[in-house]
Amino acid sequence: MQHLRTSLPPALRAVATAALIVAAGGAAAQAPSGAGTEVPEAMKRLATDDPQEQRARWGDLAAVAGKIWLHAAPGDVASVWRDAQWVVPGAVMRYQRGFCLAMQCQRTDYLVHYNAEAKQLEFFEKGEKAYTSRIQEDGSVRLVGTGIVGVLTAETLKFDAASNTFYSDKHELKASTEAQLGAVTRGFAGDARGTGAPGTAAEAQLRAELAQAKAQLEALRQQQAAAAAPIPAPPPAVRPPSAAQQKAAEQRARLEARLREADERKLQAEARAREAEHRAREEAQARIAAALQAKEESEARTAAAQRAAAQKAAAPSQPAAAVAPAAAAPAATAAAKPAAPTARTNACGGVDGVYGTGANYRIEVKFEGETLTVREPNRTSVYRHEGRCQYAFTHPTGVTYRMGVTPRALSAYKQDPASATPLALIQAHAAPQASGSCKAQEIPVQNPAALHPGMTRLFGLHAVAGVKVPGTYRAPEPDGHPWTELGAGGNGGVFEVYGAPKREYRYNIVRWYIQANCDGTPLRESFEAADRYFVIFQLDRPYTGLEWHRMQYIVRKGQDRVSIDDRAKGKME
Repeated sequence: MQHLRTSLPPALRAVATAALIVAAGGAAAQAPSGAGTEVPEAMKRLATDDPQEQRARWGDLAAVAGKIWLHAAPGDVASVWRDAQWVVPGAVMRYQRGFCLAMQCQRTDYLVHYNAEAKQLEFFEKGEKAYTSRIQEDGSVRLVGTGIVGVLTAETLKFDAASNTFYSDKHELKASTEAQLGAVTRGFAGDARGTGAPGTAAEAQLRAELAQAKAQLEALRQQQAAAAAPIPAPPPAVRPPSAAQQKAAEQRARLEARLREADERKLQAEARAREAEHRAREEAQARIAAALQAKEESEARTAAAQRAAAQKAAAPSQPAAAVAPAAAAPAATAAAKPAAPTARTNACGGVDGVYGTGANYRIEVKFEGETLTVREPNRTSVYRHEGRCQYAFTHPTGVTYRMGVTPRALSAYKQDPASATPLALIQAHAAPQASGSCKAQEIPVQNPAALHPGMTRLFGLHAVAGVKVPGTYRAPEPDGHPWTELGAGGNGGVFEVYGAPKREYRYNIVRWYIQANCDGTPLRESFEAADRYFVIFQLDRPYTGLEWHRMQYIVRKGQDRVSIDDRAKGKME
């Protein structure tokens, strides 16, 4: 066959060149980004818009298709994104994953096919199969690598519809926009997405231009019968990754593995710190309860011995007539002097208040005549006195519970008193305040019982004799944070939590008080080594507003040291 070669006029040559460019652009636009080859006809025949069928084939990937998913939390080391877009609905998907670290971004594009015979998904990177995956019972997609790089970078994909969160291993990704993704990656990911297929309007315009160019070429062919239609060059063959690309992929896999290990270590360290703090607080409460019980028992024994000695010394020497005038003056003085507020007690030495085991169990106890009312977190029970300081309560199920009462302590049991659980007095309830004016300032708390059970009004002071309360109290951590700062005169201050000194973990103290009785005496519990007061303060938190808190304030005797029980913060002079 003879080929006739003719030269075209410049104008027609330009038209032919434009047609070739448009045709090549149309073919490239029809191919998915990162595919390298066109979609086989067999895959197109698997197309389906049925959501249930897509879910059965693709699991959670079907739920996230058509959206960009981004994790870019403040303070995190890296930003991570995932992008899943249908190429053929239900049959072929373009899946992109990438991350940015230290101003550098990397991404990998995959063309994912649904293999109907094997019932699995197959991920292709530059024409080579990198992963396979099967849908798990919960809908998650577990990627299994086919090579060393795939094994190192495999991940599990899971979508939580309730929180609208897409999980990629330990990364929590939220639905995002192209603008947000472009801002986080500084245009890197946005440029990558821009290489995909054009929109519907752009495609229609492209096809119209192609049809016009073909019509012009057909007219030219009729005029120049010997002119042969140009044949586009075949697409370049897919090349295997170079050694540099392979090395970069391995480095990326190792970096992602190190990031996952760092996240796990951080979570484990935080869990250990929380457990140690909780255990230390419980042990401190148990020691305080035991010390208080021992102190009260010692005082009771000392008082009983003193009364017995006084009665023994006074009985044989003075007649009753001589004793009466001498006793009249103290009695009159006692009647004239108002009694100090004390906790209400009963004949067995029981005191109204909060009792506990030193762990997490707490009950509130109130004595009224021959009854003892016990309020637990889930119920309230009334025990009746059986004699010998023993109280009993019969449950509707027929089980009888008993409570033994001793000075400032209880013992709870069912049948055998020897197996009783001891309950020590943790916080005594103050007696009702007398009517009339108070020397202490009333604290404007709407629900006083939330800070001090059993109280209807709270009073406070801004100073304690012999103790300099205002100042800064630091935690024992190396950097001293978190700390608490109490301003002068009961006004102002700062309260930090773990995460300080970052701004979001620092709250302002509006005002503070040392809890006191109505008569102006501070509410104090004295131990052998320290005195315990209570600080009531109002916080201004950004999201919850104004709220009240109460903490222990410990003054150690003979050491000129004070501390707040919140993480054992010690005062800095």
